[in-house]
Amino acid sequence: MVEVRVPVLVVGGGGCGLISSTLLSNMGIEHVLVESHPETSLLPKAHVLNQRTAEILSQYGVWEKIASTGCPLKEGRNFRYATSFAGDGPLDRITFRTSLVFGFDDEPGHGHDYHVYGRDSAYRGSNLPLIRLESLNPGKILFNQIVTTFEEKENMYLLLFATKPQAKKRSILPTM
Repeated sequence: MVEVRVPVLVVGGGGCGLISSTLLSNMGIEHVLVESHPETSLLPKAHVLNQRTAEILSQYGVWEKIASTGCPLKEGRNFRYATSFAGDGPLDRITFRTSLVFGFDDEPGHGHDYHVYGRDSAYRGSNLPLIRLESLNPGKILFNQIVTTFEEKENMYLLLFATKPQAKKRSILPTM
């Protein structure tokens, strides 16, 4: 068993965990982030960061990196309701509604949101998937970890972790 002693342990590499780890790193506070997934997720999860988040992260010098890496808000402006986004069947790819997403109008002339958001803050939100946020985090991330024991001691907490056993790979084949 490898023993790691750190003043701060961040459990979970979602948006809050990654931001916490990044801020701790920027403040020079030793810590480790543990995540149950075996590696970085290629699929976007939590990815929209609002203007209040931008204000806070700017105070710690992180927002500028995020804003320059994130997807421009105008790229997420339209929401499409559809039966599917793939396929060639008679019910595939049918769009039955589109709408603008509140808060994503970041250009003058594209709606009321631009003026409201501009009035309320000097910052605009951003769209940054976790996979991009992980790359901005200078802290140590241990993937594929599960908590096995949690104990409260006199002057510390003891958490034991184990590497998750690898799941069996399986193929799912369509029936013909």
